[in-house]
Amino acid sequence: MMLPASIPLALFAATSFTDKLLRGLNDKTFAAIHQLDWFDWSLLIPYFGTLAILSVYGLHRYDIIRTYFKYRKNATKEPQIRFAQLPPVTIQLPIYNERYVIERLIDEVTKIEYPKELLQIQVLDDSTDDTHAHAEALCERYQALGFNVEYLHRANRQGYKAGALAEGSRQPLANLSPSSTRISSPRPTFC
Repeated sequence: MMLPASIPLALFAATSFTDKLLRGLNDKTFAAIHQLDWFDWSLLIPYFGTLAILSVYGLHRYDIIRTYFKYRKNATKEPQIRFAQLPPVTIQLPIYNERYVIERLIDEVTKIEYPKELLQIQVLDDSTDDTHAHAEALCERYQALGFNVEYLHRANRQGYKAGALAEGSRQPLANLSPSSTRISSPRPTFC
């Protein structure tokens, strides 16, 4: 089978990739129709900058997932040792003018799966509104139900919530002291 003589000449006359690329970049076909001005650049630069940041974030997420699947077989199923006897635990709840949150917060903390006799709950109140009386009544109600709930009220707000935690730490505490300064409720398996 014979090739026509014009095909090898066409292949020989074809330009290289770099020549095509340079010709495409320097092409002025649409120069009279549209040119990028300051407004175009003010949209394109943030757009592609955000796109680059999101791409890096996506690559990072991919790496985290890949690492998880790579090493998940090494995860331990059971703890290496178990407590012979569970230690006493103190949970500190610093609040400030959170009247509508405190009842739900104390209720969720008392649902934590831990023996009542080993769980101490400190409500550290710096409130300046009617939360003071409401929180104190709640603590008394939970004490009547058998929970070890202490109520501490400070008149000054020195140190804010961190100061309230420091003040609560002066009281006799248990060995471990997780504190909850967030408004969301802790899980029952918090400890």
